[in-house]
Amino acid sequence: MLPLVIIALSFICTYAAAEGNTTAIIESLVISDVVASGDNKYVEISNNLSEMYSLKNWDLVINGVQIPLPEHSLQSGQKLRFHLGKGEGNDTDMFLDSAAQLNGITDDIILKNDTGKTIASLRYEKPAKGSRYYNATGVGQFEAP
Repeated sequence: MLPLVIIALSFICTYAAAEGNTTAIIESLVISDVVASGDNKYVEISNNLSEMYSLKNWDLVINGVQIPLPEHSLQSGQKLRFHLGKGEGNDTDMFLDSAAQLNGITDDIILKNDTGKTIASLRYEKPAKGSRYYNATGVGQFEAP
């Protein structure tokens, strides 16, 4: 079975402005990708802002389960995948060794900073019949022209 891949940026959190042959993505800090099935479940965070963010004392909350993030700096332009299982991390992938579960049908994912403020969130639902529903928030300039 192919893994369920949800790309929040393509549905909610990006605004692409086509001018000639160029495309601009708005500056944002968002939950940009979720893989909710298979053995390698993860949540991806993208920093499209011009500044670096320290993830020290930040949490990822998945369906009410709070998971402390490892101390790491999320550089401008960087994407970082947080895998729920065990593994060895590197510059693009971190492993949380968490009991939290993504069920692939209805999931709530929240990124909180060191003060507990919600920085980004993603909720999606897959009804028995019909299309998926997405609701996302993030830090950035989200406005139409």
